Amino acid sequence: MKNTNIYAGYRYSPQIISHAVWLYHRFTLSFRDIEPSLEIRVDIHSNTLPCKDGNDSLTRSGDIRCPMVLVFGKQDPHVTAEGRVLIHQTLSQNDCDFSWHEVTAQHAFMRDEGDRYDAALALQMYKMATDFFQNTLRA
Repeated sequence: MKNTNIYAGYRYSPQIISHAVWLYHRFTLSFRDIEPSLEIRVDIHSNTLPCKDGNDSLTRSGDIRCPMVLVFGKQDPHVTAEGRVLIHQTLSQNDCDFSWHEVTAQHAFMRDEGDRYDAALALQMYKMATDFFQNTLRA
């Protein structure tokens, strides 16, 4: 029997792809705008994804002029408690407009695979993201 899964081979789960398509059509955003909002940024506090000096996300956070929603799993070993403190302090010092959420979850808890996946919490975070887009883009 032929595989009819139209999502086979894609990086994201069908639920995430469907959500991104919905955001694209609902708010007339480009996929280039939506994808970063679905990405997991684990290097913001440590610049482990190298770039030119002074051009990392945390250093340039003062340049961000839009609201942000940050969600962290407290058991995520990639962004330690100290890293989260650094991120929060830097964003506050740079007078960034952000909401902060730490949840009892592991790294990649929203990915639809493996032991770390938490379906109920993922749905809560997707709802929060949808509300954020509706409230921010409606204004």
